[in-house]
Amino acid sequence: FRMSDAMVVSTPYLKEIYEEFNPNIYVIPNSLDFRIWGNLKHRANRDFIRIGWAGGKTHEDDLKIIEPVVHKILEKYKNVRFSFVCGVPKFFRGIDRVETIEDGVRIDRYPQFLASRSFDIGLAPLVDNAFNRGKSNLRWLEYAGLKVPCVASAVGHFAETITPDHDGILCENTSEGQWIDALSWLIEDESARRKMGKAANQTARRKFNIEANVFEYAKILNEI
Repeated sequence: FRMSDAMVVSTPYLKEIYEEFNPNIYVIPNSLDFRIWGNLKHRANRDFIRIGWAGGKTHEDDLKIIEPVVHKILEKYKNVRFSFVCGVPKFFRGIDRVETIEDGVRIDRYPQFLASRSFDIGLAPLVDNAFNRGKSNLRWLEYAGLKVPCVASAVGHFAETITPDHDGILCENTSEGQWIDALSWLIEDESARRKMGKAANQTARRKFNIEANVFEYAKILNEI
C-alpha cells in the first residue's frame, strides 16, 4: 500500500482505514453495467412470494441473524418460499419451502443466473464488524438492478446509501421484530414491493451506473 502512487477503494470506510498507509486514496463505488442488468429476463411469481439471498461461503454468521426470522415468516405466511443461493449454511437445509442452491456460475453469467432465481424480496443481513463495514452495498445493488426490494442490516455502506422505506429497508440486527415487520409489509403489499424495487433501480442507475462512473475512473487515473 505504501509503495503505491494511489489506491482506489469502493467505500468511504475503506478510505478511512487505509489512509494510514497511503494519503492518495480515491473512492469509486461498485457499479452496474445496465446494458446487461437492464435487459435480463426476470420472471414474476404468481402463486407465492420468494424471498431470496445470494452470496459467498463466508456468511454463516450473517445469515444466523435471520435464522429465527425465516422460521417465523414461514409459519406466518403459507404463500412464502425462501431461496438461498451459494454459501448456504446447514441450518437452512432440509426445511420445507426453503430452497438451497449450492452451485455458482461464471461471473459473466451471474446477472442472468441471479435474475432466474425470481426473487420478489432480497435479503442482506450483515454482522456489524470491521470486515462488513468495509463491504460495499453490492448485494443491494444487484437486487436493485433487478428491481427487487431489499431488506438489509443497518450496517456500513448499506446504511450510508439506502434511503429507508424508499429504495430499501434497514433493520437493526438485534431487533427480530424489525425484520419480521419489514418482510411482512413487503409480503402483504405488492404495490410497496414494486414501488420500492423501482426506486432502488432508479437510485442505482443514478449513483451506481458504470456508464457515468467510468469517467470518474478516467479522471482519477489521469490525475495519478
